[in-house]
Order: sequence, then structure tokens, then C-alpha cells
Amino acid sequence: MSAPEPTGPNRFNADLPAALIIALAAVPFVVFFRAIAARLTFPFDLEWIEGHMLAMATRVARGQALYPAPSIDYIPAPYFPLYFYLTAPLIELFGPEYWTGRLVSIVMSIGTAALVLLAVRKRTRNPLVALACASVFIASYGFTRTFFDLVRIDAAGIFFLVLAFHAVDPSKGTGRAVLAGAALTLAVLAKQNAILFYPAAVLPLLLANRRNAAVFTASFAVTLGAYVLIHNAASGGWFLKYTFALVGGEPMRRRYLTIPVAMLSQYAIPFAVVALGMVSMLARRQYRRFFADQWLAFFATSFVVSFMFRLTPGGAPNAYIPIAAGAAIGAGALLPIALEWFGGGPRDGRWSMGGAATWALAAILALQMVAQARWYDSEIPSRADREQAERLVGELRELEGKILMPGHVLPWDNTYWIHEMSWRDFNDSRWGRPVIRGLAEQMREDKPAYLVTEKGRSLPPVLRRVVQRDFQKGRPLPYLKMATATPSSPGRVHPRKDAP
Repeated sequence: MSAPEPTGPNRFNADLPAALIIALAAVPFVVFFRAIAARLTFPFDLEWIEGHMLAMATRVARGQALYPAPSIDYIPAPYFPLYFYLTAPLIELFGPEYWTGRLVSIVMSIGTAALVLLAVRKRTRNPLVALACASVFIASYGFTRTFFDLVRIDAAGIFFLVLAFHAVDPSKGTGRAVLAGAALTLAVLAKQNAILFYPAAVLPLLLANRRNAAVFTASFAVTLGAYVLIHNAASGGWFLKYTFALVGGEPMRRRYLTIPVAMLSQYAIPFAVVALGMVSMLARRQYRRFFADQWLAFFATSFVVSFMFRLTPGGAPNAYIPIAAGAAIGAGALLPIALEWFGGGPRDGRWSMGGAATWALAAILALQMVAQARWYDSEIPSRADREQAERLVGELRELEGKILMPGHVLPWDNTYWIHEMSWRDFNDSRWGRPVIRGLAEQMREDKPAYLVTEKGRSLPPVLRRVVQRDFQKGRPLPYLKMATATPSSPGRVHPRKDAP
């Protein structure tokens, strides 16, 4: 016989903390939607590689090769292709507008929040806990320096990665294992570091059913291997050279301590919940359950991957996106296990939180929102920022002739689609150095009409040695302070010395 519903003051006392949780959880979503509304149609790069990403998606929309041999007109960024294929249909319809790529990232980020909610809801059977965890993920928008809505591969990468772990279900049959393997392939094709999550995905299957683990591995290896081999052969071997041979960098020792401190400061409460869940299983000698928990494995791998990729000199705050998802899901998934140690948690598949527990969740969520209160108003463009960007784009549009602008690739037909990052990566590679030096000489012979340099940044060395001497000192461009992850703005436009 079920207990009667509370009425009067008792009903108010039961509903108030739930309403407070919903209100607190809504704050990051409101901030996120406010930011993307202001940023979606911004007419220039919000981050220095957005234009290059848009140019790559434009090549897909035009039916051009994404990974051809290097030329003076185009070198791709070192990323796998799924995001560009997702963006290309919008570019076919509306042209190479920044909002097309940003819209794809926004949809992916909201999709990831929905997957966080579903994962935690399935584990806890409690919608309030699930909503709180989804809010924790969205609140990471500031910590990751607003990478959730940029023309970049990151939002798609984390969406397909979390989707792949949703598909990993040891209780299902071989058909589900095949789908899980294919889903992990999509995650890798969105962002190649997802391949590092394979051990975390296969371990729960291996402990539950070795046959399913073998089927999952075969599905993943066959689908990913077939795509990579075919794509690499079609590109003459350049696909793997771009996406793996140029990626690297020595760790920055000063970050060995600062990175874990940064993650802990943002996710102290989720980390504590995960730690309690781990201790709860180990204290009760539930070793198999410990190693078979897919979301615990996801959390642990997310921490390692975020640490490893943030450690390198080129490691931007987007490296924190895996731990943003891992902390949100890990805390929600392990909360019931942690409470089991104290005699709480779901019973008979359901979890009905009492008033005290709901108040406690509201207080914890409030503390977590304070810890993550990095809303970055400075990275929401003002009307003046937008007007300045429009002036900058207008002045660049008025230039007649070919424009060399390595700091920001613009998807226009009169610009070279080679980003500064490619110039530097090739120059730092033993096999790439002669290639890029040869391209610099070809570019000098091609005689671009204008060189656009960055405010406060020097040109890549190979361009500085070969190309820069052909240009005279130019006039300043409208300064654009909006650059969320890499503060960089076009500074001057230099005409050729032999220009009429």
C-alpha cells in the first residue's frame, strides 16, 4: 500500500527543494543559450582555427578531396573527417557561413547533455539527480573556454563518444555489441583521441561475456580499419600523415600539477562522489563490479585523456571536454553505489528521495554551481565587437587579388587555405620540413597580392624567411579582441613591394 501524497505545508516542504534543484540546474542552460545567441552569427573567427574548419567543410560540400597532397592553396588540419561531413550539407544550402558550423556544434553539445541526463537517469532512476548532472556538464562551458559552440570537431567528438558508451551494455546480446563497436568508430571519426577509450569500453563486456567483447572488438576494428585504409589509399597516404604523423609535442612540466588542480577545483564534488563509489565497491570486495562499471571506466579514461592532451604545448582548454562529461556522468552513475555503503540508494529499481536528501542535493548542486561559475561574459561579443568584426571583414573583402593570411583562414576563393598551425607543424616535422619549405617558395612565385599579419604574433619562420620580404609595411586593420581560446586578431595588411 503506497503512502499518501503530502498535502498542505508538508507538500510545500517536499516540493521546495525539488524546485530549487530545477532552478539551480537551469542557470547554466540559461547562460549557455544566452551566449550562443550572441555568438552564433558572429561574422569572423571566435577562435583562430574556426575559418580553417569551415574551409574544410566547404571542400566536402564542393565535392573536393579533404586530404589531398599539400599545395599552396590548401593543407587540411590534422583532424578526422566526421564533423566536416556533418557540416557540409548546411554549407551546400546556405554557403560557408560561420553559423553553419557553430550550429552543428551546438546541437552536439545539447545532445551530449541529453545523453548525460539519460545515463544518470537510467542508473539512479531519479530525474532530479539526472538533471543536476546534465547541468554540471553544461556549466563546463566556461571551463573549456566556450568550445561547445565553435566551428570545431570537439563537440561532435564528445557526443559520439558518450553515445558509444551508451551502446556498451554487457546485459545485451551480440547485436548490441556490433552497434557499440560501430558507435565507437563514429566517435573516432569525429575525433581521433576517442580511440584511447577502447580499453574502457571493452573491459565491461570482457568481464560479462567474452564473446560479446570479441564481437565488439571485431565490429570496431573492421569498421574503423576499413574506413581508414580506404580513405588513406584514396588520398595517396596523406590521410594518416596529416592526422597522426604531425600530431605530437613534448609535455610541459609546469602543467603536471596545475592541470589536476584545475580539474579538481572545478569538479571537487563529482570527484568526491566517484571516490566514495569506488571505496564503497572495494570495501565490500565487489571487485568485478568495480572493473565492470562502464561509467567508472569512462570517468577514469576521461581524466587521463584530458590530462595528457592539456599537457602538451598546443593543449588548449578543449582538452578538458572529456573530463567535463566524465565527471558529470561518473558522479551521477556512482552516487547510488556510494549511498549503498550508508544503507541508502535505489530499492526495487526505484529511488524515492526524502525531503532531507533532496535538500542535501540542492545544497550540493548550489556549491557545484559556485565552483563552476566561470561564465566568461568577456567572450560574449558586444554590439561594438560585432561592428568591429563587420568592418574587418568588409576591409578584407575589398582587397583585390590573392590574400595570404596564415593566422586566420577564410573560406574565400581569393585566400590560401593553409593555417599557421600547418605551417608550424610541417616545419617542426623532419619529413614535413622540406615539403613546407618548397610550398613557401612556390607561394613566393605565385605572388600573393596581400599579406595579413597578426597583431602581437610573428609569422611562422618559413614564411618569415621566404615570403615576408616581398611585402612593404602595411596599414592597420580594425582590431578584433574576440578570440576565445587563442587571442589572435589580424593586425596589418601589407601590399606587395612591386604592386602598381
